Amino acid sequence: MDKVFHFIQEFVQKDYACNKDRYNFQSNEVEYGQYVIEARAFFHDILPNPYNRWGIKAKNLGDPSWVAQYEKDFENSIQRTPFQIRHYQSPQVGEVLREKMITNELWGCLCSYHMVTGSELDIDCMYFVAETPQGLKIVYDWAFDSKKTSWRQTHDFLPTRVEHAGTLVEVLNLQPPVALASLGEYFNPTHSAYTMVN
Repeated sequence: MDKVFHFIQEFVQKDYACNKDRYNFQSNEVEYGQYVIEARAFFHDILPNPYNRWGIKAKNLGDPSWVAQYEKDFENSIQRTPFQIRHYQSPQVGEVLREKMITNELWGCLCSYHMVTGSELDIDCMYFVAETPQGLKIVYDWAFDSKKTSWRQTHDFLPTRVEHAGTLVEVLNLQPPVALASLGEYFNPTHSAYTMVN
C-alpha cells in the first residue's frame, strides 16, 4: 500500500503541472510536451493520452470568448486531492487488460477533479493502479456519479475495462471529501463500488 500511496502522490503533482500548463499561452508545444511525457508516464499505454491539448488552437486565440475561457481554465486548475486508496483482489477485468497485469490485484485511488467547480470538494474518479511489467501503472478509471452515488464506466471497449473491482481487502484513508454524496462513498467503500450506471 505504501508503494501505491507514493505513486499516487507523485502522480497528482505531475498531473497538476500538465493540466495547468495546458492553458498557459506562454507555453509552446515543446514545453507542454515535456509535461505530457512526465504525466503520461503514470498511465499504461493501454489507455489513450488524457492530456491532448484539444482546446488550444491558434485559430481560437483570436476569439475573445475562447481566450477568456482558456484564461479561466488556467486560473481554475488545481491539484487533485487523493481521498482514499482501496486494495482489491481477484478483480473482473477485460482480457486485454488482464494480459497487462502481473498480479491479480488492483488498487483503486479515489481523487477529486482537477478544476475548481464552485461546489464542495468531492470524488471525481477512481484510478485503478496495477503491477505491470513496466511497474505500477494506472490501467483504468471509473467516474463517480454524485447524483446517483454510484460509479460509471469511462468507455465501452470491454477488453480493457474493469467490470468488477474485486474483493476489498484493505483501505487507506487519506483525507475525507466534503460533499455529502462523496462522504457516503468514502465511509462505505463496499456500498457502490460495484454499482455501475449507464
